Amino acid sequence: MARWRTRVDDLLYDGEDVETDVEVGEGAVVVTSHRVLAFTPESDGANYDYVDRPNVTGVERTNRGTIAYLFHAVKALLVGGVLLAAGQLVSLDGMVDGIELSTAGGAGMGLGGFLSVMQNLLNLLAMLDEIMTLAGAGALLLGALSLGAYALSRETLLVVEVAGDDDVELPAGEDGEDDSVAGRLEKAVRPDDGSEDGDEARDSNREPDPLA
Repeated sequence: MARWRTRVDDLLYDGEDVETDVEVGEGAVVVTSHRVLAFTPESDGANYDYVDRPNVTGVERTNRGTIAYLFHAVKALLVGGVLLAAGQLVSLDGMVDGIELSTAGGAGMGLGGFLSVMQNLLNLLAMLDEIMTLAGAGALLLGALSLGAYALSRETLLVVEVAGDDDVELPAGEDGEDDSVAGRLEKAVRPDDGSEDGDEARDSNREPDPLA
């Protein structure tokens, strides 16, 4: 990869010239008269890609993370908050306090097993608020861990936006210099055609219309 990075001229078409060459992290972006060449050794895909200049719609610097972590974090925090609030506000042990189902009396009628199951359900119901509180705390902890994973997955990217195709992304550094890099590439791939200045110049040099 490093060999090709230093031999950009070997990748050029006949009549194609290099206009701008910018280092971006471990990679680089080379703007030529015809194309935008991207060297992306740290990406999961190809080490090299290119886009024809007319298809490049812009260059920006952005931060991005694994969105699945954020989705799971929000869901876990919402569920945890609801369960924790319900566990604190709802007290079910008072509703079943003092209720004791005698299995001895129902044994003669063959209801001993049924009454035993019902008593266990009542005991579980009395503990439901505590169970919801513990489950809510666990969900909040899981949400916090997911947020941490999302924060760790975030990285700064320099994105070459491509019309009608996937954008080209390069991992960029965290220093503020990358903002100027994005600006330089933006100007290089989308040069100002001077249409406004040209229109003003043409208006100033235009002969007055005698019929106006």
